[in-house]
Amino acid sequence: MIQFFDSALEWLNRSIHSNRRPDGLYHAYNLVRLESKTEVPIRRLYEMLEGQVAVLSSGHLSAAEIAGTAHGTQAQRDVSCRST
Repeated sequence: MIQFFDSALEWLNRSIHSNRRPDGLYHAYNLVRLESKTEVPIRRLYEMLEGQVAVLSSGHLSAAEIAGTAHGTQAQRDVSCRST
């Protein structure tokens, strides 16, 4: 049972890491298509506040990564405010 939870935790950590975007934000949702037995295509949705809240509260990030995510969130907000 412990081995199962250790493995699950490792995959969750990989998932968080792989969802980091170049701008320091995180993808919130991934859509998968299970049409093939050999591949699972993933499509990511646009940035959402839930993704940032989830990763910040996960306990997975270092202090530097938290600062980068906060900076990315602020920069994204500034761009959104200018374009409206």
